[in-house]
Amino acid sequence: RKIMRLRSHTYQHLERAAARTRGLARPHCPLFPSPISPSPISAPYFCRCLSPLPHFQAQRKSTIFEPYNERELGRQHVVAARRQDPELERMDDLKLISGCSYPQRAFDLVFVHGLDGDQDDTWQHPANAKGDSWPAWLAEQFPHVGVWSFGYQVAASAWKGDSMPLSDRAMNMLDQLQLDGLGQRPLGFVCHSLGGLLVKQALRSARDLGDNRFAPICESTRFILFLATPHHGSSLANWIKHLGTLLRTTVTIDELQQHHPRLRELNQWYRNNVHELKIDTYVYFENLKTNGVQVVDAASADPGIPGVSPIGVDFDHVTICKPSTRQERIYRRTEQILDHFLAVDQQNP
Repeated sequence: RKIMRLRSHTYQHLERAAARTRGLARPHCPLFPSPISPSPISAPYFCRCLSPLPHFQAQRKSTIFEPYNERELGRQHVVAARRQDPELERMDDLKLISGCSYPQRAFDLVFVHGLDGDQDDTWQHPANAKGDSWPAWLAEQFPHVGVWSFGYQVAASAWKGDSMPLSDRAMNMLDQLQLDGLGQRPLGFVCHSLGGLLVKQALRSARDLGDNRFAPICESTRFILFLATPHHGSSLANWIKHLGTLLRTTVTIDELQQHHPRLRELNQWYRNNVHELKIDTYVYFENLKTNGVQVVDAASADPGIPGVSPIGVDFDHVTICKPSTRQERIYRRTEQILDHFLAVDQQNP
């Protein structure tokens, strides 16, 4: 009976979230102190990942999702319909921000988003004009650096989109990086949340699988900046997994569970090899909760590397990767890191 009450309560809560997201109502969420908002900053993190619900039929300008019923359309048709909807479209490639076509560029910098993120909005502060984000600021300040943003499908719920096991996505990422010529010059990564786990797995695969196409990517990597990366998993993923039947969680939620053996093994590999690989590691973690939920706590954000001190900042899980100005700490740190490695490479061509 307790389980049934919990499921009933959760259905009501998520239906209200879907209604609010579609602009049909302005309900109050019983699990959080503030009203549900469609804002990417104020909305509950997992509620945004899980709407629209399949059984929730609403009036929209587009008729693609009417009726949005998997039994009627079939899984393949639903996925195809999602991909036709520009609001849900995800790019699986490297986006060129600036300097990427310049053959004599001195460095490549790749931004990698996390769960339910994308190439642009993950890094875009909502107070700034579209395109006025810190990848663009770095491109303007460092014209001889190729600035890229890697996009990939990684949904928390199958109702929202698709996902791929971490090891498979890492190989997919390596193939894309190699196709676009990365690995031919020094390389750095800026990673938010799950993006940090993806980069670690990609470097491990590049080094250990013996594929000569991908080995240079690992060898050319100079630094990784981790922003709220759950090296040991997230307790929020455990909570969502308990409702897996209801929410149709993807394989990504399985792999993000706190103290998952795969994450522990991956972090041990990185910790044991990072100095040999000569990769500088920088770690920042969120000090504020996201609508009352600590998505990645300080313990999980710490990769446990000797000489690497995780630093807490007064942002939540969503805003930690969205500097609003060039004076904010995350931007200034990235700027300093690039200055350092560009100077080093000039001294040791």
